[in-house]
Amino acid sequence: TPIPMEITQYGDADSFSDEIDFSKPASIYFNEKFTDVFGWKQKDIGSMDDLLSKFYPDIKYRKDVMKKWDQLVKKAHKSGKKHIGTMEVKICCKNGEFKLVETSQSIIGSRQIFTLVDLSQRKDKPNQTKAVKKKKTNVKKTS
Repeated sequence: TPIPMEITQYGDADSFSDEIDFSKPASIYFNEKFTDVFGWKQKDIGSMDDLLSKFYPDIKYRKDVMKKWDQLVKKAHKSGKKHIGTMEVKICCKNGEFKLVETSQSIIGSRQIFTLVDLSQRKDKPNQTKAVKKKKTNVKKTS
């Protein structure tokens, strides 16, 4: 199955290392899977600041995420890499639900390409497995 993806293009920046004003409009593209998983559509987001405040409504958490992300970007630039690496973050969906996500970022020119893997399902799986085993045990006991 396709994975959720976001591509962001900053209008007049020649490369991502240029100073970027996140309050200015950015061309943001979400693939269909992104909208299926998180509920957000392109029309819901006007700028990167807008996206960040919706994905990370808690200001302290948003600042922490941006600080870690900035460190990864600087490390990638220093080493000449285009792939920034991965981070685990909690993203707020349009319906208010939070999902634990592994995000991976790459930079191509002035574009950021994010792929996102919903870890919520993986992290819940051990609990779901225990619940299923418990049900099976209870069924055997009552049979």
